[in-house]
Amino acid sequence: VLDGLGRLAVALRGGGSTWLDDEASPDRVAATLTDRRLVELGRERVAGLSRGSLERRMLACVRSGETFAARLSPGDLGSVGPCPRVLEVGLAERLAGPTPGLRLLQYSVRADLPPEVHARLRELAAPRLGPLLSAAQAAWRDAPVRAEPFAIVATTSVRGPTPREPRGRLEAADGALALSGDGGIGARLAQLPGLRFVTGRLVPRDTHLAFRPLMAGGEHAGQPYLERLR
Repeated sequence: VLDGLGRLAVALRGGGSTWLDDEASPDRVAATLTDRRLVELGRERVAGLSRGSLERRMLACVRSGETFAARLSPGDLGSVGPCPRVLEVGLAERLAGPTPGLRLLQYSVRADLPPEVHARLRELAAPRLGPLLSAAQAAWRDAPVRAEPFAIVATTSVRGPTPREPRGRLEAADGALALSGDGGIGARLAQLPGLRFVTGRLVPRDTHLAFRPLMAGGEHAGQPYLERLR
């Protein structure tokens, strides 16, 4: 409702389409996906009025590299298995919206991540922040309440807390992102050996964007790892 009012206000000011259009509906099915391998790269609880709104899941398609905000199907009680995990999807619906949504209909789960999945995730990690920030800002302009931009960010290093950035910052090839979330998240990331990438959600913070980490990936003693952060 809040998002709809925001879209309506923008439309009335600028003459654009309103949230009542079918194209703007967050539950509109934009495409059907079959035979996909997805990796769950983050899971977090958020406040809401329904069971489905209490869980946010980040999924990445190994084939295309797309990231999705998973939504619960009717009757789904939420994720109770491990995270990270691989989902072999037979059928899913891609939902319209500023952040591509996904409704899983037929799938099986495996808890272990094959080496080729680890390697693919390193390939998918964005080496530069500029395109990610531009896409996130565009999503919030279109739907400031519903936008949930997820990202896999290749990091060169993580700096621990400072007086200016009390949670630390994530550094990439073309800049840095302030970290959001638990107070010790920066120090925790900085201690991980062989850190290669971090998955998470871009969030607005004052006049700039921050990064809320969900999972970290890297290599230690010749073995790849994925560590859940929340």
